[in-house]
Amino acid sequence: MHIRKAKLSDLSTIEHLISKTKEAQMPSGFELGSSYHKQLIKNGVSLIAEFEDHFAGFLLAEADKKTGFSFLTYLAIVPKYRGLGLGSKLIGTYLEACKKRGMRFSALNTYKYNKKAHGFYKKHGFVAGKPMIPFYKKIKS
Repeated sequence: MHIRKAKLSDLSTIEHLISKTKEAQMPSGFELGSSYHKQLIKNGVSLIAEFEDHFAGFLLAEADKKTGFSFLTYLAIVPKYRGLGLGSKLIGTYLEACKKRGMRFSALNTYKYNKKAHGFYKKHGFVAGKPMIPFYKKIKS
């Protein structure tokens, strides 16, 4: 098992996994899109998990040095590689990268029904915020 920094050449594989993973899709049905994903790879914290030289998952997060705020946008593991500790390895590497960049706070969202994700993030030191209702609006030009 190996964690490495994502490259732009990983983008199509990342976007394919997003399209196939229910938990990685936006609840509004609006996809953030390739230009956003490219920016996360270039400027954020972007990690790839590999298992026996195969793409096994990824993590993409925003990281704003000015505010010290990081937003974990995606963490997804290919289904056949789940349960091997790759998610824990990704989150640990992400938190280390945040420390090195001077981030002071990390946030993320999960679906209400995704109890496994809730337990996973709690296990890694995240705490649930006060109940909130997410609102979404697609802005048309």
